[in-house]
Amino acid sequence: MLRLGNTNNFDTFKKKLSIACMEKYKNLGRLVHDDVYYTPPIIDPAAYNLANDPHEIEKTWLREAFKRRDKEVADMEVDKTSMYAS
Repeated sequence: MLRLGNTNNFDTFKKKLSIACMEKYKNLGRLVHDDVYYTPPIIDPAAYNLANDPHEIEKTWLREAFKRRDKEVADMEVDKTSMYAS
């Protein structure tokens, strides 16, 4: 239970809430600890060798990386309402 006053336990409460939210909502739960929404790292196409890719393997990996990032962002957007309601 959250206590008020000089002997409050807000730090402990915030830490436990952050852990519970990260377990259930993954990176969206970082909001409690960091006070800002987590943004997945931007995909850097320069990290993939697209110039020397005769079988288009690198191109496929790059496409999949973009899909994973987009899915994570979309999932976080959908989970916002659920996390706030918890």
